[in-house]
Amino acid sequence: MNRTRWLAAGCIGVGLALGFSLHATGDNLPAPRAATPTAVATINLDALFNNLDELKARRGTLENKIKELEAEPKRILEEMKKIDEELNTLNLSDQEALDRRLRFGVLNQEREAQLKAAQLLINIEEGRIFREIYTKAIEVVQQVAQREGIDLVLLDDRAIKLPEGPGASSRDVQAAILARQILYAGESIDITDMVVREMNNNYAAGR
Repeated sequence: MNRTRWLAAGCIGVGLALGFSLHATGDNLPAPRAATPTAVATINLDALFNNLDELKARRGTLENKIKELEAEPKRILEEMKKIDEELNTLNLSDQEALDRRLRFGVLNQEREAQLKAAQLLINIEEGRIFREIYTKAIEVVQQVAQREGIDLVLLDDRAIKLPEGPGASSRDVQAAILARQILYAGESIDITDMVVREMNNNYAAGR
């Protein structure tokens, strides 16, 4: 009987000691650290591209190339106009009229083929220009973000507007809503000008 009471008292004493020890240890634990705030920035791609010196220069070069590609189709068109005028104004024999109509058809096919080829070349060159400029922009955005302590850079899509008017269906409106990711952003987090300045400096330096 006395032994049972002694064992019970001993267990209670150990329990109190353990409880005190755990309580004391818990009081000494450091408080959990607060999560570091995420630094976020936005960039407007339209504003970026419209202010890049390299893109302006390469567009100018492309426009000159377009003029070269359009020169031959324009010459062919002038010849076609001349043939059409002759058919309508000259007193031609049947054979002469037939020859001119055949020539007109050949020129028309040649002109259409050249225009299609020119447009294909233009599309390829435009794609190459934008791909290279975009790749450079991504690199500069990363550099600016790392230097400024920015964790996340988002594409500023606030320019997306909801379709209006009688032709705007609910599907169109919902698609526009889902396409827009940023509902609000303060101007202070926009780094477009910073990226433009850095890319223009790089271009001026031949990079």
